Amino acid sequence: MGERKRIELARAFLFQREILVVDEGTASLDPQTAEQIHNVFLNSPLTVIEIDHHISPTAMKKFTHHFDLENGKLVNIF
Repeated sequence: MGERKRIELARAFLFQREILVVDEGTASLDPQTAEQIHNVFLNSPLTVIEIDHHISPTAMKKFTHHFDLENGKLVNIF
């Protein structure tokens, strides 16, 4: 994860933001590190909106809501 993203995440926790929007936040990480980051999100009081093209099935099971988009249209909510 790049330095800029790490700083943004730290600021969100430091300033006690209520909502955190993460765009491809774990895209460049190995699976183990990505899972650790997801666990931090899930154990925080923040509402986390993660935008990702590829997410592991393990992470998908942990999230409370999923929204799938195709060609800019909402096609699935679960």
